[in-house]
Amino acid sequence: MIIDVSDYINVYKKNKLIERLDIEKISEVLSKYKHKKIYLLLKEELYKNIDKYINLGKDLNIKRLIIKERSIIETINSNLSISDASGNLAINFYKDSTEISLIALNNVIKYDIYKYSYNELTKVVKDGIKKKLKFDLDIFTCELIYKELYINNRKYIEVEGHKIRGKKLTKVRIKKTDLNKVLVDYLSKLMKDVKKFLDNIYPVLKRDILDTGIIIYSNYLNQSLLDLVGNKNSINIFYIEDNTNMINTYKGIIN
Repeated sequence: MIIDVSDYINVYKKNKLIERLDIEKISEVLSKYKHKKIYLLLKEELYKNIDKYINLGKDLNIKRLIIKERSIIETINSNLSISDASGNLAINFYKDSTEISLIALNNVIKYDIYKYSYNELTKVVKDGIKKKLKFDLDIFTCELIYKELYINNRKYIEVEGHKIRGKKLTKVRIKKTDLNKVLVDYLSKLMKDVKKFLDNIYPVLKRDILDTGIIIYSNYLNQSLLDLVGNKNSINIFYIEDNTNMINTYKGIIN
């Protein structure tokens, strides 16, 4: 649960804005979600009075409250110092590549990996269907299947295709449970490469960054799938649906 406090209180659940309230209602909002893990993001003026919010969390008996200052986009663009020793890591999952961005210790470091992308994800879907259901579907049908199940959130989809070594078109019903494992395994490899990246760049910050959580920006994934990946790899993963790059969308999320 992300509660972003600036001119208003914006409450996000699974990257969707679910509430917008007046800033005076902060106690009411925190009390409402006190049993969830809360990332409370405060604009600079409010963060200066962080003790107020720490004490408010204690008064409301909130067990899992993490308070962060909102990112200031102008700071990044003007190359001013970003000296937070805790570090922040975000991933852009594009159609043809993946970009890892680490913001820490006065640096913005980017790393591109081309073996992870939406295009590769659809190939994983194709191979998964072939292995589990014994159907050899074309890549365009596999892309449709993925979009309907994981982006449009359907429970199942029926398509026509050829069984392996079959000539006759046959209907097949495909569910998320048919594909979850192969997709989680694929994205877990990305998480392993993220850990290697951190080991090579800032090994001393690795545990802190992974404990804080990773933000993934994309139009090709969803929070439910990433929750499965996070559980398998013991990482908090937050999904933000966005077309633009990480630097342009970083404000308002964990700094």
